[in-house]
Amino acid sequence: MTQIQTKMKMADLYDRLDAIGFPKNFVQQKILPDWWTDEVDEAPGVLTEGALYISRRLNLDMQSLLDCQLYPEFKTPYKPKFKLKAGIDTERLIIPRLISARIAEMVAYVYNKPYQPLDNVSVSEIRQDILARQNSVNLQGFLDYCWGRGIPVIHFNEFPPKVHKFDGMVAYFYDLPVILLSLKAMSPSRLLFIAAHELGHILKGHLNQEKLLIDEKISLESIDTEEVEANEVAGELLLGAADRNYYSSQDYTPKQLANYAQEISSGDRVDAGVVARNYGWYKKHYGSVEGAMKILEPDANAPQEINRYLEQNLDWEKLGDENQDYLTTMLNLRG
Repeated sequence: MTQIQTKMKMADLYDRLDAIGFPKNFVQQKILPDWWTDEVDEAPGVLTEGALYISRRLNLDMQSLLDCQLYPEFKTPYKPKFKLKAGIDTERLIIPRLISARIAEMVAYVYNKPYQPLDNVSVSEIRQDILARQNSVNLQGFLDYCWGRGIPVIHFNEFPPKVHKFDGMVAYFYDLPVILLSLKAMSPSRLLFIAAHELGHILKGHLNQEKLLIDEKISLESIDTEEVEANEVAGELLLGAADRNYYSSQDYTPKQLANYAQEISSGDRVDAGVVARNYGWYKKHYGSVEGAMKILEPDANAPQEINRYLEQNLDWEKLGDENQDYLTTMLNLRG
């Protein structure tokens, strides 16, 4: 081990990591501690310490990082179950999958509430539970319900540049189902549908404690049986019925669509953003939808709204200072 350390430097390790998709800037800014500088890179004996941080935070094998004769290898304790668009290679999702799994695992480790299983709980019961406290099944109501049942919900999108992204993921860690949303979107109604879809996978028993399920791109047109079932759960939960639609023969302007969605929302107890997106899906008028969202969801920051629950529900002391810094950096929390 000593011989390896004297031959290799941090610069060599950065080059080897860059070759597998982790550029130096990403490693220094996101993976290594915030006190790590270029000057630290040159300190004697620093390679092992740097490799240890990188190994733990990127799920990489420590020995493969320290031995220049080995290719950096990922540790893969999870058996992924991919839901992909045609033509997408699963290898393109290795980096986001393993980083996301590590983030979700850390959150589950420090979560301070037990999971209340959803066995024999119907979608209708979940909807009514949320509506007892909210006017509609909106993002806040959904998050309150999930966290109250012991289901952490995370938004995470801090990947290296040029990495292939995905919409959502759900997996068990420390006996807790964790929902991780990764679509880079500010709209609460947009992320709400993805979250409800992932909850559908839990309700329908599509995963077990040894697997994680990754939705590369959620589509209402999917013919995959599990995807259809998860979409049906999301539809029933958000709309009150899986097959409900708000199609209108009228071609609404953004302002008209916003008014229409608000009117429907108050009567049907459906989130106005969900109404507008449902209309847009059936009419294929996506421009009107985006314009309506600026009216219905002004200054929205759904990722921030999602991750604020982490600040309130995690036992941060269990992580230690270094891992606290890492998690707050990766999830854009205040700390």
